[in-house]
Amino acid sequence: MNTVIVFTYKATDQSGQPVSGKVEAPNKEEALQKIETLRQLGFQNITIEHADIVDQKPGESEEVAAQSQVKGGMPVAATVCHVLAVLWTLICIFGFFSGVVAVSSKGKPTSPEAIMSECKKTWGDDYAMLETCIKAKEEAAKNPQKQTGGTAEGIAITVGFFFWMMLWFFPVVGLEIIAIAITVGSKKK
Repeated sequence: MNTVIVFTYKATDQSGQPVSGKVEAPNKEEALQKIETLRQLGFQNITIEHADIVDQKPGESEEVAAQSQVKGGMPVAATVCHVLAVLWTLICIFGFFSGVVAVSSKGKPTSPEAIMSECKKTWGDDYAMLETCIKAKEEAAKNPQKQTGGTAEGIAITVGFFFWMMLWFFPVVGLEIIAIAITVGSKKK
């Protein structure tokens, strides 16, 4: 297995536009010769950002060897998977807490007008039932811990939590597994 020298450079082309690229050669002298050729072609302000030594498999061109190893870091697809996992995590956190707020604040009327209105919807003009309903709701508003809704809210929030955990867990784990597979696969090439 041969090694290839890869220089990553930045320069300014003939029109003054910034450019960057790589030159590959079997040794440092030839790589420097290629940089010199760029100068002769009109490239200016050439700076070598970094040099890499990569393994070249038998029958593989210098360019292919360089592409498979010099990229360094994480492949783009793996980075996209990580970004999607983070975004999905944020969406799930926001969704869960929005649900908690919605369940917690869901309609226990506390003002006398709201209590009266709700009781009228249920009992109409039945005065005795209306009076009982209003008293019960006023008592519930004064002592919220006595409301049976507290237990129902707790159950709803707990079930919601597990639902959101599942909704978050499987996609995020899947994306991370894909990202790891892509990264490992690109290093084996």
